[in-house]
Amino acid sequence: TTMPSGVSSTAKAEASASVISRACVPGDAKSFNLFINGEWKSSARTDGKTLPVMSPSDESQIYTCQAATQGEIDEAFNAAKAAQKLWAKTPLWKRAELLKKTAEVMRSQAQEIAKVIQDEVAKPNKAAVSEVMRTADLLDYTAEEGLRLNGELLTSDSFVGEKRNRLCLVQRVPLGVVVAVPPFNYPLNLA
Repeated sequence: TTMPSGVSSTAKAEASASVISRACVPGDAKSFNLFINGEWKSSARTDGKTLPVMSPSDESQIYTCQAATQGEIDEAFNAAKAAQKLWAKTPLWKRAELLKKTAEVMRSQAQEIAKVIQDEVAKPNKAAVSEVMRTADLLDYTAEEGLRLNGELLTSDSFVGEKRNRLCLVQRVPLGVVVAVPPFNYPLNLA
């Protein structure tokens, strides 16, 4: 796997463990918290409800995820909506930089990510690692394509009854936050 320059594998393992420990419920490495507004947090549910993640190979429970309250779902949506406004102001080069950094991190932690894929979909290790690398490649590709999101000029006579005396600029802009729940965690680039 590719390692970012200047970062030791020990430091990477410690950083990875730190992220995993923050994602997990304290004292339970197989139960995951909610990620809302840039923070890992326990659900405010009073019933303690969790959602099981089952192994397809032996139908055993391999992880649990906390079930969110309606308020937590609303909080996550509103945080995403607020973040989208800031993200829209982020220059394309910075967005591309962040996507490339994400691809770099994925490559450096390919084996750990592949292990989750193995657990969740019973995919062989070699194929799971390949899937992680392919997803990182797709992020790099997407970053480059995003830099080429240009507007398009149309002449005004493209519209019925108009003369060719004006130029119309067409620009693609995000409409806002979309809530999407993928039906599965495979392949990785759809999760």
